[in-house]
Amino acid sequence: MTIKYQILNKLSNAINKDYCLPQGDSFYQEMLNEINAEFSCEASGVYFLDDISISKKAFLSKDKNVADVFSKEKHSELLKMLNLKSEKTFVLKKPCVKPFLEANLKYAEYNFLFSKLSIKNSIFGFVFFVKKEPFSDEEIALLNLSVSIYSYVIKDFELNNVLKSQLSILQDAILEKEEAYKIIKKQNNKLIEADNAKTSFLANVSHELRTPLNAIIGFSDVLLNQIFGKLNKKQAEYIGDINRSSIHLLGLINSVLDFSKIESGSMKLNLSKFYPKDAVNEVINLLSSLLDAKEIRIIYNDSYKEELNADYQKFQQILFNLIGNAIKFSKQKGEIIVRTKKDREYFVLEVEDFGIGIEKKYHNFIFKKFTQIDNIYTKTSASTGLGLAITKEYVSLHNGKIHVVSKLGSGSTFVVKLSDNR
Repeated sequence: MTIKYQILNKLSNAINKDYCLPQGDSFYQEMLNEINAEFSCEASGVYFLDDISISKKAFLSKDKNVADVFSKEKHSELLKMLNLKSEKTFVLKKPCVKPFLEANLKYAEYNFLFSKLSIKNSIFGFVFFVKKEPFSDEEIALLNLSVSIYSYVIKDFELNNVLKSQLSILQDAILEKEEAYKIIKKQNNKLIEADNAKTSFLANVSHELRTPLNAIIGFSDVLLNQIFGKLNKKQAEYIGDINRSSIHLLGLINSVLDFSKIESGSMKLNLSKFYPKDAVNEVINLLSSLLDAKEIRIIYNDSYKEELNADYQKFQQILFNLIGNAIKFSKQKGEIIVRTKKDREYFVLEVEDFGIGIEKKYHNFIFKKFTQIDNIYTKTSASTGLGLAITKEYVSLHNGKIHVVSKLGSGSTFVVKLSDNR
């Protein structure tokens, strides 16, 4: 067997045995060892190149004092030289190689053989070999073939490294995610416990607050109606203030509790069929003291003669909030119009006042929680700012919509549309 076939056979066996699934950073060193052993080179190296840098992957030299050969500052010249040469493997002699080397190296007077590392004509680096004597044509051909084979092995090796790196990152991310999930789950359990405690607290407090408030409202109504005797002007005024303040406080408590239920997702609909006019009349009666205090006339236009399938209490709360707001922003001795009507398959409720009105830029903003219309214009705080937010949520629970038609200084009309086919 000729030396040519012996070398090819060794390289083939080495690649099949050692490099088909290369492992670790020693891959390039092992590759150079195999080639140097067959061609008796003084030095050899593997370098990667791109548009901006040169990086050494491995370097072997018989002179232990030599750590590197090519200057990183010469990467542009090296890349230009590799691109200019049409051959895949070529030899540079003595003075031709000097511009690319580190200063004062003994290899500057040797013969250099360059072989491009490329895949489909795309150069990504080079392998070089140094000898004192010239390279023979057979050596050039064999080194060219060897490096061509190693180009694909290198590609597989680098891809393998990338995949390993990505897999490691993915595994780390999964571990971090699992750890984060455990922390989130633990925190979530604490939040659930805190929410349950808050709900229990609110339920107990609401009961304790509502009971005396209902008594105050009820007894003040009795006194205002003078069932047990006439009141003088001052007594009537004070009891009227007690009645209105109690109703207002009850509304605040109900708003906070209702929104707490909405946010926790525990708010459910209790559907039943009723005539809307019954709910409207009840709410107007409940708000009669507030209407009387401002001497506001309320007009109710009812053209909806069918039963509505909805949650009666929540529908009343919608009415209470909208009419209550209309009273708040109406002028003394003003007027409020309430309309219930049918529009194709929808039930429509309209509450119109002739008060201060709302600028267009606030039309969507006012339905957000803790937003107070009076605070926007008068810089006062007379409510929790939850009334319209709760109203919108109640309308949404009924698969309905709410919007406002208003202009500053020209009053407001709140329009509620509920589907009549539920």
